[in-house]
Amino acid sequence: MEFALKKNVKLPSDLSGFTTIEIESDTDTLKNDIKKWLNNVSRETAISVCARKDLETHKTLYERWNYAKEITIVNYAASSFLIPTIASDSVYNMNNKAIFEEKIQQGTKFRFVIVRPNSYAARDAANNKMKIMANSDISPNDIFAKSVSVLKGLKEVYGNCIQFKLTKIALTYAAIWVVNDDEHRFMNHIKIDLYAPYILDSNRRSFIVNYGDENYNFFMENITDIWEHNG
Repeated sequence: MEFALKKNVKLPSDLSGFTTIEIESDTDTLKNDIKKWLNNVSRETAISVCARKDLETHKTLYERWNYAKEITIVNYAASSFLIPTIASDSVYNMNNKAIFEEKIQQGTKFRFVIVRPNSYAARDAANNKMKIMANSDISPNDIFAKSVSVLKGLKEVYGNCIQFKLTKIALTYAAIWVVNDDEHRFMNHIKIDLYAPYILDSNRRSFIVNYGDENYNFFMENITDIWEHNG
Protein backbone atom coordinates (compact mmCIF):
# COMPACT_ATOMS: atom_id res chain seq x y z
CA MET A 1 0.00 0.00 0.00
CA GLU A 2 1.22 3.49 -0.85
CA PHE A 3 -0.13 6.88 0.23
CA ALA A 4 0.60 10.58 -0.03
CA LEU A 5 2.16 12.42 2.91
CA LYS A 6 2.28 16.18 3.30
CA LYS A 7 5.75 17.51 4.05
CA ASN A 8 6.72 18.09 7.69
CA VAL A 9 3.98 15.70 8.91
CA LYS A 10 5.23 13.03 11.32
CA LEU A 11 4.46 9.48 10.17
CA PRO A 12 2.99 7.20 12.89
CA SER A 13 5.25 4.25 13.69
CA ASP A 14 2.45 1.79 12.76
CA LEU A 15 2.73 2.99 9.16
CA SER A 16 6.51 2.94 8.92
CA GLY A 17 6.52 -0.02 6.55
CA PHE A 18 4.39 1.62 3.88
CA THR A 19 5.70 3.50 0.86
CA THR A 20 4.95 7.24 0.94
CA ILE A 21 5.24 10.13 -1.45
CA GLU A 22 5.80 13.61 -0.03
CA ILE A 23 3.50 16.21 -1.53
CA GLU A 24 3.35 19.99 -1.69
CA SER A 25 0.17 22.03 -1.18
CA ASP A 26 0.40 23.48 -4.68
CA THR A 27 -1.95 21.57 -7.02
CA ASP A 28 0.35 21.60 -10.07
CA THR A 29 3.30 20.44 -8.00
CA LEU A 30 1.16 17.66 -6.49
CA LYS A 31 0.11 16.42 -9.94
CA ASN A 32 3.72 16.37 -11.13
CA ASP A 33 4.88 14.55 -7.99
CA ILE A 34 2.23 11.87 -8.34
CA LYS A 35 2.88 11.44 -12.06
CA LYS A 36 6.60 11.02 -11.42
CA TRP A 37 5.92 8.53 -8.64
CA LEU A 38 3.54 6.44 -10.76
CA ASN A 39 6.13 6.23 -13.52
CA ASN A 40 8.59 4.75 -11.05
CA VAL A 41 6.35 2.29 -9.21
CA SER A 42 8.33 -0.89 -8.70
CA ARG A 43 7.14 -4.39 -9.48
CA GLU A 44 6.79 -4.91 -5.73
CA THR A 45 3.65 -2.78 -5.65
CA ALA A 46 1.71 -4.47 -8.45
CA ILE A 47 0.49 -7.95 -9.28
CA SER A 48 2.86 -9.45 -11.81
CA VAL A 49 2.05 -12.92 -13.12
CA CYS A 50 5.17 -14.94 -13.93
CA ALA A 51 6.61 -18.44 -13.83
CA ARG A 52 6.69 -19.84 -10.31
CA LYS A 53 10.46 -20.37 -10.49
CA ASP A 54 10.96 -16.69 -11.37
CA LEU A 55 8.78 -15.50 -8.51
CA GLU A 56 10.61 -17.76 -6.06
CA THR A 57 13.93 -16.33 -7.26
CA HIS A 58 12.68 -12.75 -6.92
CA LYS A 59 11.41 -13.32 -3.36
CA THR A 60 12.41 -16.57 -1.69
CA LEU A 61 10.25 -18.66 0.61
CA TYR A 62 12.54 -17.79 3.53
CA GLU A 63 12.07 -14.06 2.90
CA ARG A 64 8.29 -14.40 2.60
CA TRP A 65 8.00 -16.42 5.82
CA ASN A 66 10.55 -14.55 7.91
CA TYR A 67 8.04 -12.91 10.31
CA ALA A 68 5.14 -15.33 9.93
CA LYS A 69 3.03 -16.25 12.96
CA GLU A 70 0.42 -18.20 10.98
CA ILE A 71 0.52 -19.74 7.50
CA THR A 72 -2.40 -21.34 5.67
CA ILE A 73 -1.56 -23.62 2.76
CA VAL A 74 -4.27 -24.71 0.32
CA ASN A 75 -2.82 -27.26 -2.07
CA TYR A 76 -3.61 -30.60 -3.70
CA ALA A 77 -1.06 -32.47 -1.58
CA ALA A 78 1.40 -29.85 -0.26
CA SER A 79 4.09 -32.15 -1.61
CA SER A 80 6.95 -29.64 -1.57
CA PHE A 81 6.49 -29.24 2.21
CA LEU A 82 5.40 -32.72 3.25
CA ILE A 83 6.91 -35.16 0.73
CA PRO A 84 9.27 -33.11 -1.46
CA THR A 85 10.89 -36.14 -3.08
CA ILE A 86 7.81 -36.63 -5.27
CA ALA A 87 7.48 -33.01 -6.39
CA SER A 88 7.87 -32.49 -10.11
CA ASP A 89 10.90 -30.23 -9.59
CA SER A 90 12.47 -31.82 -6.54
CA VAL A 91 15.80 -29.97 -6.79
CA TYR A 92 13.87 -26.71 -6.85
CA ASN A 93 11.58 -27.72 -3.99
CA MET A 94 13.81 -29.69 -1.63
CA ASN A 95 14.60 -26.70 0.63
CA ASN A 96 10.91 -25.99 1.25
CA LYS A 97 10.52 -28.78 3.79
CA ALA A 98 13.56 -27.62 5.80
CA ILE A 99 12.22 -24.05 5.97
CA PHE A 100 8.77 -25.36 6.87
CA GLU A 101 10.14 -27.45 9.75
CA GLU A 102 12.29 -24.55 10.98
CA LYS A 103 9.24 -22.28 11.18
CA ILE A 104 7.24 -24.90 13.11
CA GLN A 105 10.06 -25.17 15.64
CA GLN A 106 9.99 -21.37 16.00
CA GLY A 107 6.29 -21.53 16.89
CA THR A 108 4.67 -20.57 13.59
CA LYS A 109 1.22 -22.14 13.29
CA PHE A 110 0.35 -23.96 10.07
CA ARG A 111 -3.04 -24.80 8.62
CA PHE A 112 -3.23 -27.16 5.64
CA VAL A 113 -6.12 -27.84 3.29
CA ILE A 114 -5.31 -30.78 1.04
CA VAL A 115 -7.36 -33.06 -1.18
CA ARG A 116 -9.13 -36.02 0.41
CA PRO A 117 -7.61 -39.35 -0.72
CA ASN A 118 -9.75 -41.37 -3.16
CA SER A 119 -12.01 -38.40 -3.93
CA TYR A 120 -12.82 -37.23 -7.45
CA ALA A 121 -10.48 -34.27 -6.91
CA ALA A 122 -7.64 -36.65 -6.00
CA ARG A 123 -8.23 -38.79 -9.09
CA ASP A 124 -8.42 -35.69 -11.28
CA ALA A 125 -5.15 -34.36 -9.85
CA ALA A 126 -3.42 -37.74 -10.26
CA ASN A 127 -4.47 -37.93 -13.91
CA ASN A 128 -3.82 -34.33 -14.91
CA LYS A 129 -1.59 -32.44 -12.49
CA MET A 130 0.72 -34.66 -10.46
CA LYS A 131 4.01 -35.45 -12.19
CA ILE A 132 6.10 -37.99 -10.31
CA MET A 133 9.85 -38.35 -10.46
CA ALA A 134 11.08 -41.49 -12.21
CA ASN A 135 12.89 -42.71 -9.09
CA SER A 136 9.88 -42.30 -6.81
CA ASP A 137 8.12 -45.37 -5.46
CA ILE A 138 4.92 -43.45 -4.71
CA SER A 139 2.16 -43.58 -7.31
CA PRO A 140 0.05 -40.49 -8.06
CA ASN A 141 -2.98 -42.08 -6.38
CA ASP A 142 -1.03 -42.66 -3.15
CA ILE A 143 0.31 -39.12 -2.78
CA PHE A 144 -2.74 -37.80 -0.95
CA ALA A 145 -2.80 -40.59 1.62
CA LYS A 146 0.94 -40.08 2.17
CA SER A 147 0.40 -36.37 2.80
CA VAL A 148 -2.32 -37.11 5.36
CA SER A 149 0.00 -39.59 7.09
CA VAL A 150 2.81 -37.03 7.30
CA LEU A 151 0.45 -34.38 8.68
CA LYS A 152 -0.84 -36.76 11.35
CA GLY A 153 2.74 -37.49 12.39
CA LEU A 154 3.60 -33.80 12.57
CA LYS A 155 0.51 -33.05 14.64
CA GLU A 156 1.52 -35.71 17.15
CA VAL A 157 4.87 -33.96 17.58
CA TYR A 158 3.90 -30.28 17.34
CA GLY A 159 0.30 -30.31 18.58
CA ASN A 160 -1.74 -27.19 17.80
CA CYS A 161 1.01 -25.74 15.60
CA ILE A 162 -0.30 -28.13 12.92
CA GLN A 163 -3.93 -28.19 11.81
CA PHE A 164 -5.29 -29.72 8.65
CA LYS A 165 -8.54 -30.37 6.82
CA LEU A 166 -9.41 -32.47 3.79
CA THR A 167 -11.42 -31.26 0.82
CA LYS A 168 -13.19 -32.89 -2.11
CA ILE A 169 -12.91 -29.69 -4.15
CA ALA A 170 -11.03 -29.92 -7.45
CA LEU A 171 -8.77 -26.93 -6.81
CA THR A 172 -7.96 -24.46 -9.56
CA TYR A 173 -5.01 -22.91 -7.73
CA ALA A 174 -2.74 -23.40 -4.75
CA ALA A 175 -2.55 -20.64 -2.15
CA ILE A 176 -0.21 -19.73 0.69
CA TRP A 177 -1.62 -17.10 3.06
CA VAL A 178 1.00 -15.58 5.36
CA VAL A 179 -0.03 -13.63 8.48
CA ASN A 180 2.94 -11.96 10.17
CA ASP A 181 3.53 -10.70 13.70
CA ASP A 182 1.93 -7.36 14.59
CA GLU A 183 5.06 -5.35 13.86
CA HIS A 184 5.20 -6.71 10.30
CA ARG A 185 1.49 -6.94 9.59
CA PHE A 186 1.91 -4.68 6.58
CA MET A 187 3.90 -7.52 4.96
CA ASN A 188 0.99 -9.98 5.09
CA HIS A 189 0.42 -11.51 1.68
CA ILE A 190 -1.11 -14.36 -0.30
CA LYS A 191 0.85 -16.26 -2.93
CA ILE A 192 -1.22 -17.86 -5.67
CA ASP A 193 0.03 -20.67 -7.93
CA LEU A 194 -2.28 -21.38 -10.85
CA TYR A 195 -2.74 -25.03 -11.74
CA ALA A 196 -2.22 -26.21 -15.32
CA PRO A 197 -2.46 -29.84 -16.51
CA TYR A 198 0.78 -31.48 -17.61
CA ILE A 199 2.88 -28.44 -16.64
CA LEU A 200 5.87 -28.75 -14.30
CA ASP A 201 5.41 -26.94 -11.01
CA SER A 202 8.22 -24.46 -11.67
CA ASN A 203 6.58 -23.25 -14.90
CA ARG A 204 3.11 -22.69 -13.49
CA ARG A 205 1.97 -19.06 -13.36
CA SER A 206 2.26 -17.42 -9.94
CA PHE A 207 1.67 -14.05 -8.32
CA ILE A 208 1.61 -12.43 -4.88
CA VAL A 209 -1.22 -10.29 -3.55
CA ASN A 210 -0.08 -7.94 -0.79
CA TYR A 211 -1.98 -6.76 2.28
CA GLY A 212 -3.95 -3.62 1.43
CA ASP A 213 -4.64 -4.61 -2.17
CA GLU A 214 -8.35 -5.09 -2.93
CA ASN A 215 -7.60 -8.58 -4.25
CA TYR A 216 -6.10 -9.56 -0.89
CA ASN A 217 -9.54 -9.61 0.74
CA PHE A 218 -10.99 -11.64 -2.13
CA PHE A 219 -8.44 -14.44 -1.78
CA MET A 220 -8.42 -14.22 2.02
CA GLU A 221 -12.19 -14.73 2.15
CA ASN A 222 -11.98 -17.56 -0.38
CA ILE A 223 -9.31 -19.38 1.63
CA THR A 224 -11.29 -18.83 4.84
CA ASP A 225 -14.43 -20.28 3.23
CA ILE A 226 -12.52 -23.34 1.99
CA TRP A 227 -11.13 -23.87 5.51
CA GLU A 228 -14.49 -23.45 7.26
CA HIS A 229 -16.54 -25.61 4.89
CA ASN A 230 -14.28 -28.64 4.78
CA GLY A 231 -13.33 -31.18 7.39
